[in-house]
Amino acid sequence: MAAVSLPITAAFSNEETARYRRRRIVNSVMLSLTGLITLLALIPLVWIILYVLKTGLPALNLEFFTQMPAALGQTGGGVRNAIAGTIVVTLLAMLFSIPLGILAAFYTARNPNTPLGIAVRFGTDVLSGVPSIIVGLFGYALLVKPMGAYSALAGGVAISIIMLPTIIRTTEEMLKLVPGHLREAGLGLVRAMALDGGRQASLAVEGGGVSYRSYAASGGSVSAGEVLRATTTLPAVVAVRAGAALN
Repeated sequence: MAAVSLPITAAFSNEETARYRRRRIVNSVMLSLTGLITLLALIPLVWIILYVLKTGLPALNLEFFTQMPAALGQTGGGVRNAIAGTIVVTLLAMLFSIPLGILAAFYTARNPNTPLGIAVRFGTDVLSGVPSIIVGLFGYALLVKPMGAYSALAGGVAISIIMLPTIIRTTEEMLKLVPGHLREAGLGLVRAMALDGGRQASLAVEGGGVSYRSYAASGGSVSAGEVLRATTTLPAVVAVRAGAALN
């Protein structure tokens, strides 16, 4: 029996060795093809970045950030209005969204299973998946069209809608990190406040104040990013500015 089993074992061993070699060869070929395709995909991206840097960096100066855009066909000009507009719209968006988002987060963290709490959480999840262009169209139909003109107010309202999901969900998660026994202890040692909700809110904010401020700042960064993307990007502006300078 032993004499019969040895050839079978050797045959299985040779077959497994050959299969392992084939798998290694196929793996090496596929990895090589993946690397080659990735390299081919990166070539246009690297070329565009290098071209923008080469033509745009010489045009960066103090006047570029402090002057208004030049008229069409003229050389020079800057992005002062874009910078000022970004700051104004971002501040308005933060003014509209941060108080509402924090209050909604306090409610959903305190009453997660109520109909309103479930609706707020569901609406936040849906709103976080809405493309920014749809929100912009909503702001256009809601404010720009009735007012008959574009304004920072309309932009601030639209961007605040984009900020709300980030502020609500992150603040709610921060509030959940505050232990329940800490809140209960705060009920016995709280300052003179009229509402129990105000006591819990004060304690929660004090217990996670750093996270609260960081989440509000993250919402502001989201709004600033959306404003910049909605208006223009710096590489594109630099390229246009450089092309005008070369002409």
